[in-house]
Amino acid sequence: MHRKSGETVAAAYSGQRTLEAGKAITFDFAMIITPVRPLDMKGQFTNRYYHNGPKPAPTQADVEAGVRIINVHQGNPYNPFINYPFLTVDKLKKFTSEWHGKGCKVKLYYTLRELTNAVSEILAIRSLGHEILRGGDGKGYAWLREHLVTDYTPNGMNILSMTANKGLLPTQLF
Repeated sequence: MHRKSGETVAAAYSGQRTLEAGKAITFDFAMIITPVRPLDMKGQFTNRYYHNGPKPAPTQADVEAGVRIINVHQGNPYNPFINYPFLTVDKLKKFTSEWHGKGCKVKLYYTLRELTNAVSEILAIRSLGHEILRGGDGKGYAWLREHLVTDYTPNGMNILSMTANKGLLPTQLF
């Protein structure tokens, strides 16, 4: 690929071939265009992030020290489970609105590296074999042993206050 007269030109080679008059030839291809924003060098060195899983709200001293971006991790009242599904939307919206009002950006930590026992689609995902979830020796915590039984890789567990979370199971990662 190269830039030419304000355009991006992609050149592809399909190998040597002989073309015959009147005979059609088809070239199938796909492109996945990824938009790129200009790099904000000043922001890279001046934006201050706040990460504190069990206590996602920075103190006033943190904000005065320059915190402007808050990452909300799992294992707290706002986001008890890692990743999807976000089961406490009202709490997350209130938290986000409060911090937006104070000039901060709020990000929800999200990765596909772990899932929890709150994922209602888990049996559908498991039906795909190892397409999404890695196999393994099993074991781990009770929920995993009872529901997944075999061929999974346990990861960890967040112990949550059952009173604060109205009886939700501890988050079990796999």
